[in-house]
Amino acid sequence: MTSASANFQTLLNQGHTAVWNQDWPRAIEHYQAALQDTPDHPSAMAGLGLAYFQSREYQTSLEIFAHLANLQPDDPMPLNRIARIHERIGNLQDAALYYLKAAKTQLQAQDTDQAIANLNSVLALDPQNQPARSQLALVYDKSGRKPEAVSELLALASILQHTGENEKALQSIDYALQLVPDSLDAKTARNLVANQKMLPLPEKKRGGTGPIRMAQVQK
Repeated sequence: MTSASANFQTLLNQGHTAVWNQDWPRAIEHYQAALQDTPDHPSAMAGLGLAYFQSREYQTSLEIFAHLANLQPDDPMPLNRIARIHERIGNLQDAALYYLKAAKTQLQAQDTDQAIANLNSVLALDPQNQPARSQLALVYDKSGRKPEAVSELLALASILQHTGENEKALQSIDYALQLVPDSLDAKTARNLVANQKMLPLPEKKRGGTGPIRMAQVQK
């Protein structure tokens, strides 16, 4: 270990300690010094981005995580952080977009649980997001969670029906019936669509923190 790398590790550890103590100004100071020693180091950049986020300097935090995402395109962490920042400042469409990107990266890494969490974060912000519904149904199906897959497929069918794509809506319902042939919900949905009666659109899931955050932003 060179003296430079030893100095970097010391500064990095000091930054981590400051984060543990929630001393955000000191964390920023140590991480910045560490990055002067070793530019673009992922751990130091992630720590610095977090410290700025906790200091409510959201734009600076966003820039750091965006740079880190460019350096490490296969790492879902920066994408997830970017999504959280956008959600915090009220850019809900951008937040949903980055949660979806993070989920796709996590699926590529076979991190199913985290992918599901991020897909649900998309739907908490945008219940009618077709790509998230479709991807979540597929993930549930492959994970053997057939009832949950059916629920997402029926939600997708209602969205498709409301956009005038009745044939695709029926295809989504038929796929749900292939997964769970005795599903009463799927049978009822198919009968409604076949008779040109509208399915209810999916609503935002309860328990999300979006409205609270938005109230804080407005305040």
